[in-house]
Amino acid sequence: MKRPKRFISKAGIDFIGLGVAAVVFNDDRKIALLRRAARAGKGLWSLPGGRVRIGESLEAAIVREVREEIGVHCSVRRGLGLLEDIGTEGHWISAIFVVGDVIGDPYNKEPRFHSALQWCSVGDVPADLTLVARTAIERLT
Repeated sequence: MKRPKRFISKAGIDFIGLGVAAVVFNDDRKIALLRRAARAGKGLWSLPGGRVRIGESLEAAIVREVREEIGVHCSVRRGLGLLEDIGTEGHWISAIFVVGDVIGDPYNKEPRFHSALQWCSVGDVPADLTLVARTAIERLT
């Protein structure tokens, strides 16, 4: 007897996805941007961040995602609000934070997901940003 295929639901498609994004400043007051190499937004510059796990607080999620993506420890300084994105990639709500108390030397820790890490002044960012990154930068100015 054949076993039925297991249905695997997908965040943002089968239910609303919840994500986090971090504005990480270096000592020169430039922000970290990662160029996406895979998944949604391939080729666009984004902030460090990702999805929130079940049972995980927003603050814990952003600290984990920053550590996973750019290899540094940080703490949450302040929120920049929420962003709802209903588009071709699904339905997502992202909580955007400014982080501080950065410990370590940031680097592109996930090259299979990001092709580059660059630092940009808030007033001199690339045009090809994800919606979350563009919204965060607008909220900073």
